[in-house]
Amino acid sequence: MRYEIILRNKQGEAEWFSETFLPNIIVPDRILPLLMADFADDYGLCNDCDMDTRCHPLNEEGYKYCTILFHDSIRPNWKLKNVI
Repeated sequence: MRYEIILRNKQGEAEWFSETFLPNIIVPDRILPLLMADFADDYGLCNDCDMDTRCHPLNEEGYKYCTILFHDSIRPNWKLKNVI
């Protein structure tokens, strides 16, 4: 699966970050819908989250994932503090 997110680079500038991972190996396919921003919002997880005003990971179809759930599950190389 391919996803993209806007991150702050080392120079402090915004840039698109794109990465792929293998579904069912990194995270089972049945878990990916549970990482969606709509799912998190339905359960009130976004109410007190300061990440909700920042960029979210977007999949190939343009659906957004909850940044924190995605980061905790996928464990990408970027850090939450770099998300714009």
